[in-house]
Amino acid sequence: GFVMVNAGRAHGVEPNSALLVKRGSARIARLRILNIQDNVCVCDVVKGSVTPGVSIDAGDKVIFEDTF
Repeated sequence: GFVMVNAGRAHGVEPNSALLVKRGSARIARLRILNIQDNVCVCDVVKGSVTPGVSIDAGDKVIFEDTF
């Protein structure tokens, strides 16, 4: 599946940025960027990266992987 993230070039997101989805302190998925605009990006959920039994929900936080 894919997700839209409310961050883009204006927030430092680049085509090779590694993004994580977090809920609380837990990492729940990794994202691969498909398309970036100034204030939004569309990402593919990396297959096999979603925590079993968990789905990505609106309001989950997305961070750069190196800040985890």
